[in-house]
Amino acid sequence: MAAASSDLGRNRVAGSGFRPTRGLYLIFSLLCLVGLANSLLEMDTLEKLKEELRNIKQKAESVKEDYESKHSVLSEVMNENERYVNAMLALMERGPPEFKSQQAFFESIKAFSDTIKTFMDGVEEHTAARFENLENKLESTKELLKSLEEDHDEF
Repeated sequence: MAAASSDLGRNRVAGSGFRPTRGLYLIFSLLCLVGLANSLLEMDTLEKLKEELRNIKQKAESVKEDYESKHSVLSEVMNENERYVNAMLALMERGPPEFKSQQAFFESIKAFSDTIKTFMDGVEEHTAARFENLENKLESTKELLKSLEEDHDEF
C-alpha cells in the first residue's frame, strides 16, 4: 500500500503540469530582464555623469580664463605703477634738495609695490598649481567614466 501511495504522489506532480525546468526558465528570464533594466539604468547614470563632467570642465575653463584676465590686468597695473615710482625716484635724485625729503616716501612705495608683486606671483603660482591639479582630477575622472563605459559595453 505504501508503494501505491508513492506512485500516486508522483502521478499528481506529473499530472499538475509542473516541471522543474519551467521554473528555471522563468527565473532565467526574470534575471535577464532585471540585468537588462539595470544595464539601461547604469547607462543613463553614466550619461548623466558625463554631462555633469562636461559642465564642470566648462565652468573650470571659464573660471580659469576669468582669473587669467584679471591677473593680467593687475600685473599690468603693478608694472605701470613700478615704472612711475622708478621715474619719480630718478627725478628726485636729479632734482633740487627739497625733493630729497620725499625720496624716502617713494622708496617705501616701491618696497610696498615689490612686496605686493611678490605676493601676486606667489598667488599666481599657487592658483596655477591648483588649476593643474583640478585639470588632472577632471582628466582622471573622464578616463574613469570612459573605462566604465567600455566595461558596460562589454557586458
